[in-house]
Amino acid sequence: MCHYVHELATLFNNFYATCPILKAEDGPQQLRLWLTLKFKETLDDALSVIGLPSPSRM
Repeated sequence: MCHYVHELATLFNNFYATCPILKAEDGPQQLRLWLTLKFKETLDDALSVIGLPSPSRM
């Protein structure tokens, strides 16, 4: 599970570095905001499983 959390965070970090979210056009922006929300929910769940707190902000 720890490997999964690390891999998930690394992949999202790469996405965030290459794809603007708030500066994107409306169509892509909505998809990227949804993807960011799903990443946060998944990260929260995975960290909970291994007994670690979720960050309050990123």
